Amino acid sequence: MPDNTLLQAFADYLVLVVWGKETADIENGGNEALKRLPRWGKKHKLKFSTSKTVLMPITIRKKLRFDNPSVLKLENTPIKMVKTFKYLGVLWDSNLTFIHHFKQVRIKVDVLTYRLNSIALRFYSRHPRIYPSDLP
Repeated sequence: MPDNTLLQAFADYLVLVVWGKETADIENGGNEALKRLPRWGKKHKLKFSTSKTVLMPITIRKKLRFDNPSVLKLENTPIKMVKTFKYLGVLWDSNLTFIHHFKQVRIKVDVLTYRLNSIALRFYSRHPRIYPSDLP
């Protein structure tokens, strides 16, 4: 792999991180790594899906923009640029704020809380056959 790249693998999930001061550095390093990736995959009995492969620029000073995307290709197929993607259950965004992830988790927690509340009310609410004089 080129010096400005890092390949992180977990099970069948891969993340290729490419960094550079200029867009050209990122494109050159990324395309060089993406040329080597299918050979590496074949050696390890892996095949990469170009339809599931995405590119997400992470930038601090907004040097990489969505209106002027880097052109990276896997097996001569341009990689689609996205603003968020899910990796190992976490929604990553291009600013690394994780706002989308927290919103998704909050929605799941709200749904589970509502379900738990409705179940608990069935078992622990006041039963209509109990007379008010029997209650403390």
